[in-house]
Amino acid sequence: MKRIVILTGATGKLGQNIVNNLSNQYSFVLLVRNKAKAKSIFGKSQKIIEVDLSKQKNTIDIICKISKEINVYAIINNAALDIDNSFFDTTIEQFENIIQVNMKAPYLIIRQILPILIANRFGRIINISSTLSLRTVNNAVEYSMTKSALESLSRSIAVQYGKYGITANNVLINGMLGELRKVSDVGDQIYSPCEADYRMDRKFNVSNIPLDRNGDFREFVSVIKFLLSDDSSYVNGTNIIVDGGKNSWRGNM
Repeated sequence: MKRIVILTGATGKLGQNIVNNLSNQYSFVLLVRNKAKAKSIFGKSQKIIEVDLSKQKNTIDIICKISKEINVYAIINNAALDIDNSFFDTTIEQFENIIQVNMKAPYLIIRQILPILIANRFGRIINISSTLSLRTVNNAVEYSMTKSALESLSRSIAVQYGKYGITANNVLINGMLGELRKVSDVGDQIYSPCEADYRMDRKFNVSNIPLDRNGDFREFVSVIKFLLSDDSSYVNGTNIIVDGGKNSWRGNM
């Protein structure tokens, strides 16, 4: 029987590639904002549950239901929002929205599913972050804040619950093709791996990547595949940076 993995952000560019590349090994529970759109991508191959991660009560209700019905093996918190406004142009509503999706939703999901992992004395928690938690750029105050907090959450879980055979790690990504969804775009846009391949993310400059190229989706997914596997059993509470060496670059972003 395949191990069951909860995945948020499944309809995004990375989420689709995670499912497409790992579904032969794992069964996914996809938490999505728009079930119809997810079905158009994945069909009936995976369990799809509609949830609005920007709504705390909706998130809690859905995760509570899942925890009672499904024996979860791993969590991949991949969903994230951006704002792309200057500090003073960001509204409080936008700020609260990005906090809810990027920070509180992963916290609530882990909090509810963790007892299952403890009971099994085994589990994997993977939080998808960004090197912008380490080195920020203009118009990324809120995004960088939330990603730093997400990484702190992983480390804390790793320290407190590693004795149960549970690992919690962060994958810090940069150099991926395509754009991150903005708060204003939520619910209005869906990425396929093909159409996202040709859009450039405003937050990185490929000329500053030491490998002199963008990362292929498989190169990001392969790290996630490793962290899900038994081979990663002694990797815990750490950041794995997948950015072609960009974080080592000391020039302009």
